[in-house]
Amino acid sequence: MLIIIAVLIALFVLFFYMLGVQSKNGHPLGLKAGYLAQCGDKPNCVCSEQLGAQGDERWISPIPLKGNTPIEIWAQVSAKITELGGEVNQQTPDYLAANFTSRVFGFVDDLELRLDAELKQIHVRSASRVGHSDLGKNNQRVDALSAMFQ
Repeated sequence: MLIIIAVLIALFVLFFYMLGVQSKNGHPLGLKAGYLAQCGDKPNCVCSEQLGAQGDERWISPIPLKGNTPIEIWAQVSAKITELGGEVNQQTPDYLAANFTSRVFGFVDDLELRLDAELKQIHVRSASRVGHSDLGKNNQRVDALSAMFQ
């Protein structure tokens, strides 16, 4: 019986390790027609530009901005992303992409931000590359980023 349990645990760990390896091969989806990509049907993504808006569990509020310039905003956001354990890997005047890697199995999550200067807000998309659930991690990450502008 102990051998069966040990084999099942080993298979479980191997499965999650392989998902972690698989997630390293992805990349942020980028802008689609000037907007952040929609979340799929899995609950491991949140997006402020999600169709269905507030009635959709994957919708999250955009981050309101005060009087900072785009250069100042991206500098503040980049510093916060680094503080939260992420790495910025793409930045333009109106778009920023970063990724976060979990400690245990190395799962990679993407964080994408689109600056809407006209409406003075940052649209945000945070999504896991693999798996079904993120245990609320993407929502927590966006909340931590939003708190910076409160």
